[in-house]
Amino acid sequence: MDFRILGPLEVFEDGRPLLVTSARQRALLALLIVNANRVLTPDRIIDELWGEASPDSGVKAVVFHVGRLRQVLEPERAKGEPGSVLVTESAGYLLAADPESIDAARFEQLATEGRGLLAQDPEAASIKLQDALSQWRGDALVDFTYESLAQPEIRRLHELRLRTTEDRLDADLQLGRHDAVIGELEGLVGDNPLRKRLRGQLMLALYRCGRQAEALRICQAGRLLLGKELGIELSAELRQLEELILRQDPALERLRTESAERPVLNPYKGLRAFGEVDADDFSRFGRVRR
Repeated sequence: MDFRILGPLEVFEDGRPLLVTSARQRALLALLIVNANRVLTPDRIIDELWGEASPDSGVKAVVFHVGRLRQVLEPERAKGEPGSVLVTESAGYLLAADPESIDAARFEQLATEGRGLLAQDPEAASIKLQDALSQWRGDALVDFTYESLAQPEIRRLHELRLRTTEDRLDADLQLGRHDAVIGELEGLVGDNPLRKRLRGQLMLALYRCGRQAEALRICQAGRLLLGKELGIELSAELRQLEELILRQDPALERLRTESAERPVLNPYKGLRAFGEVDADDFSRFGRVRR
């Protein structure tokens, strides 16, 4: 079975789509996928699906919707036979799913592997990170953009997608693909103007393409934006990069941006922790492999 939340919610069994048409059952399925292999109590499900508008017979409603969803996910299950995908436990319900069957879990695993290759093998890192990003078919949990049950996971996955994109761009910069990534970086900086790492990557790519003045303008635009929007100064990292560009320092041909990270728990059981950082942090410059 293949569960997909990196875009519209979809479920496939042997290449065949399983159609969940009820809005409430789709929300329940999304909640179960996000919490795959963890038991959700009826109270938790009621709170997430109905909030303050929970029905008087909330537990009965949960049992009803779980039963209907189980019929879609396990159509061959005999009546009275316990579920093997949507499992009933003494404390509640869980979706029993191999992490490889969830696109978000596959994405995180590939992103972790790709990031681990950055320092030693940027070519392999670029391929692995692009494989991770190819899992996406649109915005995460796009069917539930305005549903409170999905907000934490939407934000988390959005941040990891941006970080993985930054990592892939780092690999491409190490490989000398400066000209090829400028257009992509310009769009990303426009959409995420406060992310220091993206701005630094764009400055570096422009400089390496002989566009020193444009690189400095990108830096100055960031300085003005931070002062106007947040009342803070440009980061030390970007100021350092600006100084190197002004001096036309030869070291710029060997620099790469690198984000500091701290491990966070991966919500999909069976996968190791994924490194996550503040949205716009990058901490130091290192050497590009030639």
